[in-house]
Amino acid sequence: MNENSILQDYRRESLSSTNQTVDTPTYEEMDWAAFQQLLIQERIEVKRKKIIIDKEVIISQVLKLSGIMSVIQFKGGNLIFQGSTMDSIFDEECSIQGFQIEVYQTTPCIRVHYRNLMIMACNIENFQNQGIFIKFDNSLTINDTTMKGFQVYIGCESNGTILSINHSIIKSDCQQQQSVLIHADNLREFKMDIKNSIIEGSSVIITNSNNVEIRIKDNEFKNQQISISIENVQNKLILIDKNIFYLSLDYAIKMNNVEVDKLQLFKNTITKCRIGIFLQNVVEICQLIQNIKPISIKQNVLTSMEQTAIIIREVICMEIDEINIQDNTIGMDIDISTSKIPEQNNINPFIITIKNSTIGSNHIHGIFLNSNLQYHPINLQISKTAFFSNCNALNLSHQGESNDKRFKININSCQFQDNHFSNSNSNYELNIINTNIVHNKQLIIKSRSKNCQIM
Repeated sequence: MNENSILQDYRRESLSSTNQTVDTPTYEEMDWAAFQQLLIQERIEVKRKKIIIDKEVIISQVLKLSGIMSVIQFKGGNLIFQGSTMDSIFDEECSIQGFQIEVYQTTPCIRVHYRNLMIMACNIENFQNQGIFIKFDNSLTINDTTMKGFQVYIGCESNGTILSINHSIIKSDCQQQQSVLIHADNLREFKMDIKNSIIEGSSVIITNSNNVEIRIKDNEFKNQQISISIENVQNKLILIDKNIFYLSLDYAIKMNNVEVDKLQLFKNTITKCRIGIFLQNVVEICQLIQNIKPISIKQNVLTSMEQTAIIIREVICMEIDEINIQDNTIGMDIDISTSKIPEQNNINPFIITIKNSTIGSNHIHGIFLNSNLQYHPINLQISKTAFFSNCNALNLSHQGESNDKRFKININSCQFQDNHFSNSNSNYELNIINTNIVHNKQLIIKSRSKNCQIM
């Protein structure tokens, strides 16, 4: 494009204080009525237009709407992508691509009913800093898009089935009330895939839903109250992999009352949150034979938590592998209580395995295991793990009767160095094998130990 054509398309405004200039695009305004007339076409491309939506616009056909240096302004109206029946969801996908979207309202800007919609390469900003952007009840895809300034970005209604967010930025004003990226509630057969995105100040919340598949991978979460909250969810899978969590005010990852076929927390980095991972009454189960499998937490790094790196409550089978927990108030808090009665699970004993890990420089406890459980024994297996410079490397507390089923702690091929290590509670069995205990203070161990080197 030569200079003359550029001058025809832009107004050049001189900045009096410098010799710089800025290019200000000129837009032809298109009101509600003019935009309605375009909707006889299925593919619409607008160039240097400002479309003002101040009334309801119903789009009943499959629409591909593309903008080149164009703006959509929502000023009290909305776009409704309306399918005629449930069969409409099998039609070709509708799309909005390439627009600057400016919002001056708190009511939903877009509603999707019996349709599949893709939003791609848009820059969306709500100048009211509240309200909701979109509601959908089937399938929504957001790619390469920036969204800013909403209290709730995405509302998923009862028939919602698929949400995909990829290579996008969601940014909320951290000084304002915490916002919600998506609250998926009371859904059936729902799939959510969030990847390669930056999410700041907004929470991902899934509640009261069945047959759910959640994949959250390669994202950066920061400045949320709770980054990811999953509660009362059953079946299928939850994969939270290779994410960065920073400055979550309460929890980075919180799960409560979750029963799924597969749960994996893999290669996440969690820093400067209050609590890193909170799991309560979480079960991974093979549905065909109703057999409980170990939940996998692997290759995660949790540092500088204000309170606790990992809290585990009533999680009856878990494997923690290659995890690095350092510089926290409490490293790992394992709390097994009596609220899970025998009829509610078929595993005996409760089994928690920690291996190939590093737990160091925690201010109160490396691992604090507290039990008030009288119905099932607890088996804590620790192997090939290093404990260093913890105020109390391993604190064990069992509040049951002295003659009840004690829990067993087996420590094999580990290293304890420069810890305060005090465990005077005798209501447990501690077996230490092939383990070096070096330069520790206040070493009190009531145990059955063999091949244990203490220096």
